Amino acid sequence: MTETTLLTGGRIHSPSSPDATAMAVTDGTVVWVGQDGPGRALHPDAVEVPLDGAFVAPAFVDAHVHATATGLHLAGADLTQVRDAAGLLAAVADAARQVAPGEVLIAHGWDETTWTSPRLPSRAEIDAAVGGVPAYLSRVDVHSALVSTALTDLVPDVVRDDGPVTAEAHHQVRGAVRRRITAEQRATAQRAFLGAAAANGVATVHECAGPDISGEADLTALLDLAERPGMKQVATLNRRHFAVVRPAHAEAFTL
Repeated sequence: MTETTLLTGGRIHSPSSPDATAMAVTDGTVVWVGQDGPGRALHPDAVEVPLDGAFVAPAFVDAHVHATATGLHLAGADLTQVRDAAGLLAAVADAARQVAPGEVLIAHGWDETTWTSPRLPSRAEIDAAVGGVPAYLSRVDVHSALVSTALTDLVPDVVRDDGPVTAEAHHQVRGAVRRRITAEQRATAQRAFLGAAAANGVATVHECAGPDISGEADLTALLDLAERPGMKQVATLNRRHFAVVRPAHAEAFTL
C-alpha cells in the first residue's frame, strides 16, 4: 500500500524551491517540495510530521575514508577527555580489562598540550596498567602513539626507547596492530564507522584501500558488510591494488 509522509514546518534545501518548508515522501521517494499550505492541499491523506524548523538536505558523500581504522577509534577507548598521565593510565587500565584474549587494546585521542601537566606516562607505567595486553594508544593526530611492551615485542626491529613511537617505528607498530585485528574486531569497527557516518548524514562512502593501509581481507570484509540488507554504503578501489567484485546493489562500480 502506497503511503505518503508530509514533512512540514522545516527548512528544505532545494534549488528549485529555495523557500520550501515542506516535503512529501511516498514509499521512500521525494515526490514534492514546497510550502506547508500547498503541501497539505496536494497530499490530504499524508501522514504529517512537523519538523519544528529543522533543516533537511540531501545526504553527504564522503570521498575519502578508512572505515576500519576510523571504526577502531570509534569503538575503542576514548582518550580525548583525559587531562594528565594518571587519567590516561586509569582509562586504559579499565579498557584492558574488557579486551578479549588475543585482541589488541586500541585507544585514541590523547593530547598532552591540553593536559594540566604535559608529562607522558612511561612504557613501564603503561605495561603496569594494561597487564601484558598489547596496547596501541594513538595521539589525537594519529602521527604517534604510546604503546605497551607486549605490542613492541611483535615488531622485532622497532626501537625500544621510552616515550611515543613516531615516524617509521610508528608505521611498523601500526602494521603489527593491523595484523592482529580479529575478524570480530574488524566487523565491530566497520559497523561502528558506517553507523556513525549515517548518523551524521553521510549516505555513501568511498573506501580508500591499499595494501599498506588496510589490506585485501579488510576491503573484502567491508564489501561483504555492504551487501547485507539495510547497508547501502559502497566501497570502491583502484584495480592496480586489488581485484574485487562490485557490490550487487551498486548500479556502477568503476575500477
